[in-house]
Amino acid sequence: MPISCNTFLASFYLLNYLERIGYETMDTGLTFYFKWEPVLMQWIQSILGSIGVKAAALFTILGDEMVVILIMGFIYWCYDKEIGKSLGQIAVVGLVVNPIFKNIVMRRRPYFDNPGVKCLKPVHAEADIYDIYAQGYSFPSTHSTNAAIVS
Repeated sequence: MPISCNTFLASFYLLNYLERIGYETMDTGLTFYFKWEPVLMQWIQSILGSIGVKAAALFTILGDEMVVILIMGFIYWCYDKEIGKSLGQIAVVGLVVNPIFKNIVMRRRPYFDNPGVKCLKPVHAEADIYDIYAQGYSFPSTHSTNAAIVS
């Protein structure tokens, strides 16, 4: 479906407006957040400690794609094929729609713009944590989408 002139103009005006009010909008994504967000993240990171960071990393694994696939396989082969099929269809929709929304919203990761917020688990450990092309955008969260799919 081709992009209409109105859609193009609306996108242009939106980006122009965001630049005028102070949002960074070029090829590295948008910088926007509520003022309390970095404060909350810094507070949580300050109370976690090393054990809390390991527990959070373990909890994050529940949103990984491989865990979703394992749960879907278990449900399909060991529990109920119809529920497994439905879960698979929902997963496909989530895996297609989530990246589309990420590229529409283009919200940068919090640690890119707030030096007090630490990156505890990079998306790609071998890449630079400040490489937007390797680490991707932060919203909507793929881990949250995957967790919602299997819940």
